[in-house]
Amino acid sequence: MMHNLFNAIVIAVLVGTVVMAPLPQPPTPPSVASQPSGTAAIASAIDSTAAKAAIEACGYSEVSMLASGTDGTWRAKAYRGATEVQVTVNGAGKVSAD
Repeated sequence: MMHNLFNAIVIAVLVGTVVMAPLPQPPTPPSVASQPSGTAAIASAIDSTAAKAAIEACGYSEVSMLASGTDGTWRAKAYRGATEVQVTVNGAGKVSAD
């Protein structure tokens, strides 16, 4: 009888420990508001290698004169076939012809 009572107490303690254990919380995403003003656009800017790759992925060739702007954009000279064009790549990697 004492053996069964002891087993019941041990089981109750173990079950209580599991039930009362805190559940893991998902990590909270960083707040954009906590960044100093003006750094959100620059932080998401791409580098020159990624800008050139984005231009070439859009079908342009002979990318040259690649220069970054203060707003995180990149400007370059490139060719679409035999036509020379000026292109801009924004901080998200979207390419547009000027």
